[in-house]
Amino acid sequence: MKDFVDFINDEASDADIGKAAFECIQAGEVETLVKFFSEKGYSNSESDAKKLIANKDQYKGEKQSAALRSGY
Repeated sequence: MKDFVDFINDEASDADIGKAAFECIQAGEVETLVKFFSEKGYSNSESDAKKLIANKDQYKGEKQSAALRSGY
């Protein structure tokens, strides 16, 4: 099973998977996010999902958006 680093790499070439993950994070449901990653073939713990959701407001900022658009 792939890990979160694999997800980041895959997301760089597949915007749809990144958008779907972003939507799950914004929904704020840990179980939904863990299920999303699992269904896509990624290993992501409940603890990691909680961290992503706890910081979800940071992912909406202009700085983060600019970083995503520029590919870091």
